[in-house]
Amino acid sequence: METAKHHLVGDLADISWEIFRHRRAITNLFAISFKTALRAVLNDVLPEFDRYHTVQGLAQAWFEGPQEQEKVKSELAKYGLTAEAIVAQTYVLRRDELHELHRLLAVAEARRIGIIRSFNEYLAMSSLGQKPVVEAEQAALVPNSA
Repeated sequence: METAKHHLVGDLADISWEIFRHRRAITNLFAISFKTALRAVLNDVLPEFDRYHTVQGLAQAWFEGPQEQEKVKSELAKYGLTAEAIVAQTYVLRRDELHELHRLLAVAEARRIGIIRSFNEYLAMSSLGQKPVVEAEQAALVPNSA
């Protein structure tokens, strides 16, 4: 019976790392897509004249420090936008990849709940009569740390 316990603990550790990797992948997909999304937003809102140089300059400025980011935010604010518009544009640009990553994350989280339930059933059936380590419903409520 101890072998089963060790396997369940190992499975729980493995699936926890898988969930962590999926969350990091989502975060990094946003990070690598940010500049492209920012350029797309600026292209949509800036006037036609000298748009190319302004868009390229503002998109690059975002990565040069907090003061430059404020300039970009000010430019966006002229059109009633915030940095959240860039996040929204990232969803548009990377919807297929984000959909797949979120699907993988949901599957992994469901598998973790199943492992926790199996572990709790094992504990309940063991001669020790130990209490569950964590309730499966509590595991589902673990906040994203991505």
